[in-house]
Amino acid sequence: MTTATLANQMRAQLGTALLAAHALDPSANGLDADVSQACVDLVMNGKETARMVALTNVAGIAVDPAIEPDILQVQHGGVDFRSLYKRTTRPVLLDMATAAEVKWSPSADPYVSNPFREERVSDDWVLRRNNKLAGAHELNVILRAVKVDPGTANAVLTWLLYQELARLQSQKIEYRIPPRLTVQAVSQVLTEWLDGGAGGKRLETASVAILRHVGVKLGGIWDKVTSHHVNDPTPYDALCMSGQHVHTIAEVKDQSVTKHFVENLADQMVEHGAQRGLLLTRNKWLPEGDEKKRIDEYLKERNLLGLRIQVLDFDQALVAWLPLIDADDNALPSFLRRLTNELDKHGELADRTGLAAILRDI
Repeated sequence: MTTATLANQMRAQLGTALLAAHALDPSANGLDADVSQACVDLVMNGKETARMVALTNVAGIAVDPAIEPDILQVQHGGVDFRSLYKRTTRPVLLDMATAAEVKWSPSADPYVSNPFREERVSDDWVLRRNNKLAGAHELNVILRAVKVDPGTANAVLTWLLYQELARLQSQKIEYRIPPRLTVQAVSQVLTEWLDGGAGGKRLETASVAILRHVGVKLGGIWDKVTSHHVNDPTPYDALCMSGQHVHTIAEVKDQSVTKHFVENLADQMVEHGAQRGLLLTRNKWLPEGDEKKRIDEYLKERNLLGLRIQVLDFDQALVAWLPLIDADDNALPSFLRRLTNELDKHGELADRTGLAAILRDI
């Protein structure tokens, strides 16, 4: 079967399973209890990449029982799940989100993530990945079950889609943004929200939102900011564009800043023809001692070559930038709406609900 034929059949199978998911009685999904619970846990608590792989690989074996759903790479005897995802699963999920009136842009390429560049999903793979990849164990349970009994694949696919529908319904979040805000209030909201998160997702989202807003409000420094998704392998977090020209490259770090990070930023500036670079972090990760001296010296050298790089504490940048964009009553609420829009498109549910809760208490 050609990839094109397989893609068409998988797309149809996903559509049929989705219709069944809308009408499904959850108490009668017909699955083994362990497999049923693995689907629930994967969708509600697993990484998006693992969820996308589960849907795609299960849809594959539902169409062709000869497919081995645990094999991730073509060279090891699998099918091209990477391209099949883009042609089948992702379009179906985008349609689901539109129908549910929820802003969601599923990962553009989950198979580029390191865990899914390996040969196969297995018990050994889970041991290596489970501490960093939420849902690794559940994905293994699901793929092993449909491999042993391909006849259950359609029921598993329907149950996974039922859980995705429930997840979409839970993501309808109302952000109560007051019509008037002070700089101090917005700064406190952002600080509290950033302090409550794990990792750098919140910091990256907030950074991209403020860059989008600053570019427009401060004299049109740039007119577009392109940012990448979690699984995008690009070595930067945002390109601030003026027309077709890259004005500024931004990188966001949620760990101790080293000279190596600044060197990588400088390399990207040269590659894209940008004269300005921003490395955004928080105070607890700013360089100290000898590392700070090495970075300061390097920044002076780059400046002589025309590369202007700043290492900024995000919280201090807010204090500096927010008063400049606070030109009228709508300016600061507008910035928060940019942030919530960014979150609705790319953010995790916990990050979105966390911000909504803080906004309710303003």
